[in-house]
Amino acid sequence: MAVIPSAALLLTLVLTVVLTNNTTVLQPPWVTVMTSALIATTLHPAGRDLFRSFSDGRTSWVMLALVIIAAVPLLVYASTNLGLQGTVTDDHASLGHYGFMVAFSFTVIGTGLLASLRPDGWRLTAWVAGLLPALLGATSVMYPDATSSLSPVWAFAATAWGVGFVAAAELAKDADGRAMFSWRPHGAGAGRAAPVTRAQPRRGRGL
Repeated sequence: MAVIPSAALLLTLVLTVVLTNNTTVLQPPWVTVMTSALIATTLHPAGRDLFRSFSDGRTSWVMLALVIIAAVPLLVYASTNLGLQGTVTDDHASLGHYGFMVAFSFTVIGTGLLASLRPDGWRLTAWVAGLLPALLGATSVMYPDATSSLSPVWAFAATAWGVGFVAAAELAKDADGRAMFSWRPHGAGAGRAAPVTRAQPRRGRGL
């Protein structure tokens, strides 16, 4: 999940350079975060087992359908902000803020898709995917005059979608009983608890 925002920013940078010849999205802070996320993923002690928790049988089709529905307006929102990044000359454009909103849209789609596949730790990812658009909707209501703010109707729709996605995630059955924040390796003996035996009292004199 940590790699998705960095990948979204990298994709945004490519699009802004190719389509608008604008490089202001490239900012040292997110480059540092992206590098750290990639290093952490590469050095993860699970190694290749990190990706073995993905299974077609665990996919939540309701969550996946919600992501597909949201992808259309999110891509339109990304396209609008991509145009603003290349045409507007205010302080927000010079700091790459419109480009960041493009990456925001890609991040919601990416985290939503990841949560829909329900790998280990998927519930945390589902909450992130739901809270992001809900926060965008709430912020748009608080700052309606901001260039990247949503209209009241779309702000309500974004908030409702976020709440609905989290609700769908909570209703989804986790058949394997995996915890929200834990990761468990797969393989022989993985996740099996050792048998518990009780000490038998010794027969004889005394205690």
